[in-house]
Amino acid sequence: MWNTTELTEFATNWFQLLSDRAPAETLKAMLVPEGLEMVFPDATIHNYEDFDNWYRAVGENVDSQQHILESLEVTRGDDAGADLSIIVIWKARQLADGRDVAFRATQAWSLVRTAEGAGPIIKTYRVLTLDPLESEAATS
Repeated sequence: MWNTTELTEFATNWFQLLSDRAPAETLKAMLVPEGLEMVFPDATIHNYEDFDNWYRAVGENVDSQQHILESLEVTRGDDAGADLSIIVIWKARQLADGRDVAFRATQAWSLVRTAEGAGPIIKTYRVLTLDPLESEAATS
């Protein structure tokens, strides 16, 4: 069965790794190797190669990223997997113009257990809304 603490720690770790610009290989270990679907405003990812391309592009366009997990709700948790509703604040500096940006993103994740039955891994990851937070960017 799924433990809310375990799922929160997993999501917190994911966002920290993104903020730290961890190697793509570290992040890919947290994704299913087959059947992956990640939907971002700028890309849809179906495999590790897509992820590498997206992650590289993000790194070429922004720095000083910060991901702040605002809320996490388990909407389904059974032997087949867990569905999460997540709200995260994303802050970054755009490299093109040096401007700070901030957004509140609503996300829906579906997790499954690793093949070994250990921790969770991401099967689907959808950014549902991305709302600008102008005052947050100015004060970061």
